[in-house]
Amino acid sequence: MSNSVKSISVSYNPVNKQNTFSNGDVLAGRVVVVIAKETKIKTLLVKVRGKAEVFWTEQQGYRIDIYDAKQKCLKLDKILLSPKKDEGDIVLAPGSHAYPFIFQLPQGLPSSFTGEHGSIQYKVEAKLSRSWRIPSRAISPFMFLSKVDLSTHQLMLPQQGIITKTFKVFTSGNVTFKVNLDKSSFRQGDERRLVEVSNGTSREITPKFCVTQKQNFFASGKRKLHKNTVLKAAGEPVPAKSEQTHVRMVSLPHDLSVSILNCDILKVEYKIRVYLDIPYAINPELKMPIVILPASYVTLEEGTSPKITQLYKWVNNCKAA
Repeated sequence: MSNSVKSISVSYNPVNKQNTFSNGDVLAGRVVVVIAKETKIKTLLVKVRGKAEVFWTEQQGYRIDIYDAKQKCLKLDKILLSPKKDEGDIVLAPGSHAYPFIFQLPQGLPSSFTGEHGSIQYKVEAKLSRSWRIPSRAISPFMFLSKVDLSTHQLMLPQQGIITKTFKVFTSGNVTFKVNLDKSSFRQGDERRLVEVSNGTSREITPKFCVTQKQNFFASGKRKLHKNTVLKAAGEPVPAKSEQTHVRMVSLPHDLSVSILNCDILKVEYKIRVYLDIPYAINPELKMPIVILPASYVTLEEGTSPKITQLYKWVNNCKAA
């Protein structure tokens, strides 16, 4: 910062307690420039940017291959100060100068995310330009969580799987377990009725749950996959020779990253695995794709969006796999 420009800052007004923004939200704030002595400026610009980046390396013998890619997600600009045509530079007097701004965030943006080999980040940036000077800048990052309309789409439809198995050695009898998802989407922190068990065997059986996150990174025609187990849990044991149906619940973490399926170079997907822990036997299991949504998502009245279409296709593809 020069002697003339003492400081420049940019701030925005939170729209909720979580300090997150989403589709259609208004991003409003102000740029404050503190001038030490009278100075001339060419322009004062505020811009909102969103960018996805991925990067990783792979070693083959003595050679190291580098893979990286970038994708612009959001570009909004607003000129706060600029001279009129045929006028010279703008002169700012000493003191503090505040300039408000307002943007409306568009639909279809991917959520903020920081992963093993890439990230999606959003920021507000102010830029003060002067003749023959390096521009003065101020940056304020913000968190974006995408909201989707599930009310009219098949992500609201249930998924179901059922297994009946007979055991004869060490563990005898029949066991039936059914996994029911009333819809394919979960909110962060959701508690959901999930598995029903009818245990006709001679041993106690424990239903267990595992949620796996898949981070997919794409660059130069290649994919880098990182898997992460985000939840391991066990339900209450189901007693032996218990013919009645026992229902078990599963709770998802509140800080779980949301699904990202609308970015070309970075995707975040989830699958839930439900299995029965049976002593001295091969454990039967069922796997299903799920979509994680923000804890406080609001239904949008905008019809079928590209993001919804991608979510729908992804769930159906996972079912067919």
